[in-house]
Amino acid sequence: MAKGRSGRGALFRLLWGRRAIEANSAIPCCDCEMLQTCEKNHCWNTLMPDIARTASQMISGMTPVLQPGIFVFITTTDRDLVAELFSEAISIFREDEGVSMLIPIELAKESRLNVDHPMRCITLNVYSSLEGVGLTAAVSSALGDNEIPCNMVAAFHHDHVFLPSGLCDRAMEVLTSLQHEAAKQCG
Repeated sequence: MAKGRSGRGALFRLLWGRRAIEANSAIPCCDCEMLQTCEKNHCWNTLMPDIARTASQMISGMTPVLQPGIFVFITTTDRDLVAELFSEAISIFREDEGVSMLIPIELAKESRLNVDHPMRCITLNVYSSLEGVGLTAAVSSALGDNEIPCNMVAAFHHDHVFLPSGLCDRAMEVLTSLQHEAAKQCG
């Protein structure tokens, strides 16, 4: 799992500067610009494994992992607040209405922001193609069929499911069952 440079440690970063990352190539380290091994022991540098491209490959190959921490979605048009929270945000997206950020709940509380919808994150550990079709639909449908709302966040390496914190154990059961059923069908 990637660790951010902040003390809290981020699950993933959507912004890697202007550096292009090619599939099946080494991922550059943060500050030291090294490939493969970081001498500072704070980066995760690996060669990308095979990419799952079909729905059956993605679903049968995923391992859902409940991540530590509780998060909240916030939105703001305040540039100073965005700058203040930026280094701790695990996801940032610019929308017409403002900047949406996904931040640790502790930071939201410290910043006196709304924390009415605490979320947990389940990472779907499978290297899925950015052009793959079916993983998001299967996951959101399986959770929806079990009355579990979800917010999908796709990043370069993995998809991440954010859901109400009180439903994370049930969601893990549903996603594990989905994976096992898909694996059986793949034979």
